[in-house]
Amino acid sequence: MPDYSEPLQLLVVCVALGSSIWVGWLKRGPRNFGKIASSVFLALAWGFCFTFMAVYFNGMCRTTLNLCAERGDGNMTYWFLPLFATPIYLIFMLAFGTRGEPLVIGSSPYDKAVDAAVVQLQSQNKIHQRCPGCNALIFAEPVEATKSAAKKRVYLRCACSKCDRLFELHINKA
Repeated sequence: MPDYSEPLQLLVVCVALGSSIWVGWLKRGPRNFGKIASSVFLALAWGFCFTFMAVYFNGMCRTTLNLCAERGDGNMTYWFLPLFATPIYLIFMLAFGTRGEPLVIGSSPYDKAVDAAVVQLQSQNKIHQRCPGCNALIFAEPVEATKSAAKKRVYLRCACSKCDRLFELHINKA
């Protein structure tokens, strides 16, 4: 009978390594304490998560598929392979997260409409911008006063609520 215990566990480790590269790519940007600490936490979580996956796949391979040999306590050597690779996950997350700018999802048409409305509100004190979804005018609703006299809080709204945002604007006194 063929024994696929080792290739199966190496596959689990390869998937974990590939996903740690992906996580590093998502977390790209300047390296600071928060990024390193979150990467350490994620690498540990990756190690434990993929260890549980390795245990599950090894058990399924032995009992259901009958493709892996039973070794008694020796099966645990295959289980903990993903856990032993935890430092490598951390290295991959940090190495693939150093280049490039942080990942920023492109702004939606609603964000662009709200940005244009804020510019109009600051320059003309009126808004002529329409929501791209419901085609209603975006209107500004004042919110409670702030402690600073140089700031004003407004809530921008539209009929479909996709443009609803809260802003704190600086008042330019000439």
